[in-house]
Amino acid sequence: MSMARNKLVLYLAYRSLCMILPLIVMAVMLSCSHSTDSEQTSFEKNRELWESQNLTHYVFYFEQACFCAPRHLAASVQVRNDTVFNFSNVYGDGELLTDTLISAYGISRSSFHSIEGLFDIIQNAMDKNADLLQVKYNPQIGYPETTHVDFSFGVADEEISYYARGVVGQ
Repeated sequence: MSMARNKLVLYLAYRSLCMILPLIVMAVMLSCSHSTDSEQTSFEKNRELWESQNLTHYVFYFEQACFCAPRHLAASVQVRNDTVFNFSNVYGDGELLTDTLISAYGISRSSFHSIEGLFDIIQNAMDKNADLLQVKYNPQIGYPETTHVDFSFGVADEEISYYARGVVGQ
């Protein structure tokens, strides 16, 4: 009888652990935040530095790399009133990318971002506790020069990187 009783006790302990362990893991995961105070502070400091430049009309080199369509996107982006206005192909002859050419290349207008748009992407990654967020800011005027985001290490090929260089006011 004692052997059957020991098996029953072990079985009940095992069942209890199986029910409690997922709750403990979930509680730990929910309490963790991937975004640190120093990331948020650095973000806010650099966004303020960028905003202090009062650049609403500017041009810059923009690049996006990901395992998405298109895998690699590079353009000279012209921004007016904080909105992407035009973009030119940086490969080949530097032609202005019209809506017809954008469609032919399989690119969406929403793939091109202003500097404010890049800051929004970074804030979104912090808000969603991305598993990886690496940002390098321009030390002179604060815009994000390099941004790498991986929202979930467990999901393949959803990482995305953005590069911004050579911001010039117009």
